[in-house]
Order: sequence, then structure tokens, then C-alpha cells
Amino acid sequence: GCSSSVAQRILAGWALVSRIPEPLRVAGLVARGLFPAQPLD
Repeated sequence: GCSSSVAQRILAGWALVSRIPEPLRVAGLVARGLFPAQPLD
């Protein structure tokens, strides 16, 4: 994995490239699968 700051930078760049929220939703599902002990609510 990568640090949260790197992940935020990647997601921020992704959001700028694509206005479609689907990648962010998928990333949230992946993050939930990778870190089930950390609530993302």
C-alpha cells in the first residue's frame, strides 16, 4: 500500500481528470476491504 497522503494526492488528481465519481466510489470500497477495522464514515 501507500501512505494516506499519497493516496489523497492520487485521488485528488483522479478527481480533476474525471468528474465521474465512480472511481472514488470504487476506491472507497477497495479501502474498506483493505482496512476493515477503520470506519470511513
